Amino acid sequence: MINWQDKVTRSTLVCAATGEKIIAGSVLISGLVFTDNAFSRIDFSEAGWELFSKLSGQDKSTTSNEENTEQQQTIKISTDIILISRWTHQLPPAHKKEETIMNAEQLFTLFQDIRETRVREQQCLVWCLSLLLMRLKKFRYLDIEKEFDETSNEILWMLYEERPSRIPFRIRDPHMTTEEQDRIQEELLSIIGY
Repeated sequence: MINWQDKVTRSTLVCAATGEKIIAGSVLISGLVFTDNAFSRIDFSEAGWELFSKLSGQDKSTTSNEENTEQQQTIKISTDIILISRWTHQLPPAHKKEETIMNAEQLFTLFQDIRETRVREQQCLVWCLSLLLMRLKKFRYLDIEKEFDETSNEILWMLYEERPSRIPFRIRDPHMTTEEQDRIQEELLSIIGY
């Protein structure tokens, strides 16, 4: 048995006859040829195959010489190529990005899971989640409280209540740096699916 792995050039998914890209989900005709002491795979779109097969004599239907001459000028591959074999198949459809956008309830669950954290990055995420939940009407703004720590640094607390349960939350402003804001924004966008 012959090991064909890496012995045949890979498909480029470009029609050998027309030079056009073969799009996902479309039917294509592939052929195996032997040129320059190597096996190659060539692909044709349905329209490209029809053109190639007529001009190469593989399609025995009759066309006028004038029509053949016009078509010969548009074909990108020699019509003298002999296919050792050919097969018809369909490319799989393009993969669509799955919708992973989180809703307000899922974001609220994440918020509840990490709101008591002592990890700085997660504290920043909790702050941003609380602002996002307010924007999504899951939280209702109540007030801002100011305190001072032992070194007289101002501490801001945002007061919210969750709708419709009216459960209050008190979230500390972490005074994020610009770098932290950028990092948290990227993390939040990846969490919500953008």
